[in-house]
Amino acid sequence: MSPSDPAHPPPRSLVALSLADLRALHRSIERGRLAAPLRRVELAAEGFAALADPLLLALSGLDRAGLLAALELTLAERSARAAPQLDLVWTGPEARQSTARDTAVVLCELFAGARDAVLIAGFRFDHGESLFEPLHQVMRDHGVVVRLFTDIDRHPRDPADPAECADSFAWRFFRRNWPWPAPRPEIWYDPRTAEPGKHHGASMHAKVVVVDHARTLIGSANFTQRAMARNIEAGALIDDPRFATRLIEHFQGLIHAGHLRRARPAQP
Repeated sequence: MSPSDPAHPPPRSLVALSLADLRALHRSIERGRLAAPLRRVELAAEGFAALADPLLLALSGLDRAGLLAALELTLAERSARAAPQLDLVWTGPEARQSTARDTAVVLCELFAGARDAVLIAGFRFDHGESLFEPLHQVMRDHGVVVRLFTDIDRHPRDPADPAECADSFAWRFFRRNWPWPAPRPEIWYDPRTAEPGKHHGASMHAKVVVVDHARTLIGSANFTQRAMARNIEAGALIDDPRFATRLIEHFQGLIHAGHLRRARPAQP
């Protein structure tokens, strides 16, 4: 039986895996981080220790092509029938019997679970180290690519040239919020916000986090102590690959059109 034969359903033991887990496994195999046949030790090293039993039961003995085909069939079948999953994310006082999830906890889980790419846009920061530590770990351990889109807050001593100003801002961001050596996220900005004087009211105000082209957090809370501990903030956690992909493609379109540029700060 060919794993890609549509007459045969995906192995039943894959049903227990989430879409995010299936995509992460597919990427690990596709990029050569997991070799065929699958082995428990390699699965654990790649972050799949808790899923080793169902994975080995379903995929044992398959070569690389068979593994990819089986996962692609499962992903296609699951994506075709999956409805978006929505969760309320909340910061502040809670009503009785609330089922909302805490914003800081959700962010930590999203960052720690990333295995491919993370997009962060529109947030302000004043205690980045505690929030970004799990993100740095997955960048270091799993090669996760992070793009951060932000406004440029001009300092009185910043250069007049917008590009140099953006580089200075990015250097300050890493100094205050990212105390670790490489890897570091890419910093992208709207060049209007880096111009001297007024910037015509332009602002990167869309607050979104997109993880692995699958899960999206949209909300009002900044990455600040006040937002995480004192304010009342609301957001939505959306588990829908199509929605996440559309968001990513929109930001990529802004980059290709020249509306967003990358800052290139000096290395620490």
